[in-house]
Amino acid sequence: MKKLKEIINDVNIIKTVGDINITVEGITDNSKLVKNNYLFFAIKGLSLDGHRYINNAIKKGCNVVICSYLPIKINSAVCYIVVENIRES
Repeated sequence: MKKLKEIINDVNIIKTVGDINITVEGITDNSKLVKNNYLFFAIKGLSLDGHRYINNAIKKGCNVVICSYLPIKINSAVCYIVVENIRES
């Protein structure tokens, strides 16, 4: 377990929505593998866009989403971090 603010310390962040002083217990880019207090990377690939799976990740317990752009619907219980280069992050 680590504090989110420690994990994102060296990440080039464009915008943050929510509390960065929360605990993260795991990290994944696969919404099927999300558990409580996980950080979910919403990565846009060639055939799939991870942004489409943000709500699934939140339903499974994700408390942080790292993304290239904010979703239309924001969940106040989740911290969203928009980054310049998601793969580098």
